[in-house]
Amino acid sequence: MKKLMILLLAALSLTACLGYDINEVLLVRNDVSLTVKGKPQYAFLSAYGQMTTNAERTLYRYMSDDLRSWMEVKCQSRPGGVGENIIADIKWKTTTSSGEVNSLEFEIKQTDSSGMMWLWNNSNNIGLVIRDFE
Repeated sequence: MKKLMILLLAALSLTACLGYDINEVLLVRNDVSLTVKGKPQYAFLSAYGQMTTNAERTLYRYMSDDLRSWMEVKCQSRPGGVGENIIADIKWKTTTSSGEVNSLEFEIKQTDSSGMMWLWNNSNNIGLVIRDFE
């Protein structure tokens, strides 16, 4: 019984210390996507979908052609460069998950020349990849 308790306590302490390395969870993604606590929630397949944004480029919508999966990202201001923080609301629906998070602060961790932006919310371990386009 004593050994079982020690093993249980050790397992609990290990799981409490688990964090999410953004290099493994977020920065490896090369698609528009949403990852929550290390688990992919949404991934946009450009061959089978549409992207749209508003004129201010603060609202981004990604959806499959059949509208069975979609994600909407609404930012308080237009995302800019690496190191900038933005506040965003995210809604998504897929055939296996759906959800909504509001007023979360994300830090822009990386950008590229095609308009891709990798954003990270450290307190909730949420990774978001969006594409800014004209």
